[in-house]
Parts: sequence; C-alpha cells; structure tokens
Amino acid sequence: MPEIDAPALRLTSRQTHYLAFIREFTRLHDKAPAELEIAQYFKVSAPSVHGMLVKLEQLGAISRQPRTARSVRVLVPPTQLLDQPPAPDPASRDERPAGAPVVDVARAVVDELFVEIRDRDMDEEDFVPMLGAVARAAGTALLAAGRSDADATRARRAVLKYAAESYARVCAINDPEGADEDEDTRRFWSILRESAR
Repeated sequence: MPEIDAPALRLTSRQTHYLAFIREFTRLHDKAPAELEIAQYFKVSAPSVHGMLVKLEQLGAISRQPRTARSVRVLVPPTQLLDQPPAPDPASRDERPAGAPVVDVARAVVDELFVEIRDRDMDEEDFVPMLGAVARAAGTALLAAGRSDADATRARRAVLKYAAESYARVCAINDPEGADEDEDTRRFWSILRESAR
C-alpha cells in the first residue's frame, strides 16, 4: 500500500506518537512491535493499545494482517511523523520525573548506538564511554533548560542504568552460554570508570 499524508488524516498527536513508535521499533528491531510491547512503552493496557490500532487501521494510517503477530505496518511517511511531537500520556504526566522526555530521547540514542555497533568491530573500551557521553549530554541538556542539578543527576543516572542493562542484554545475546548479567554489568561500570580517568 502507498504511504499517505498524515495531516489529511487529521491524526491526534497521541496517534502520531503511536505511529512514530511503531515505525522506530520496526526500524531498530527489523520486526513490528507486539501489542504488549506497545502497551509497556506507553504504560497503558493491552486493550487500550488494541483499540488504538483498530482506530489507526480504520483511518488508513496502518495496515495489519489478520491473525498474524507483528504485522503492523505504518502507512504514513516518516517525514509526516517528525513534524508532530509525541504527546505525553495525560494519565502519567504527574508520575513522570522532571526531565523524563530528555531521558527518553537519551535512551533512544543508546538504543541507536547498539544498533550501529551491531555490524561494526568496536571494542567495549571505545563503545562504553560513548554511552557515558550520552548520559552526560542528557544532564547537560536539563541544566541548559534551567532544571536543577538534582534533576540532571537523576537523568544521568537513569540513562546510565538503562545503558548498563542494555549492555548486559547484548552480552547475553552475543554469548548466551557464558552470559552473567551481574558480571557484565560490573564490567560496564568498570570500563566507564576507567574511561573517566
């Protein structure tokens, strides 16, 4: 099916956020997200996600194959999705800490870095410090936006924690028999500390 124009559909910002997530997930993982993965990302119920997908399909913004898992395909061009910023979830607005959108972006950058090194021969000693730089950039962005030092520190820690967890997951994927999550996490922190010297 050909791609269509988002403004012609009169999509809400929330619908556009779902479409952007589905497109980016598919690009990063070479497969569409399951409804449960979408629900976890948006912190909503699975029936809520299903209802959104039904509505997006009715609007012509996505296509799906009946009774086929992970078959969602976004029909709206990426350029149309970039023009509309993601809408925060009103139900969780008060629950999210200050700087959460910056942390979300930094996590996406961390994910992108893992995708980039997948096909490259890059040493851990070169790669892990890049993840540290992403965390520092998140803190710096919050300080530049007038947030407190405490908010910047929390953001840096959240991004580093996510990077360490991602690192351990990738180690487990690359060496399932020799994987040790605790040891991989300790190695991540050790490399990061060493690179800061």
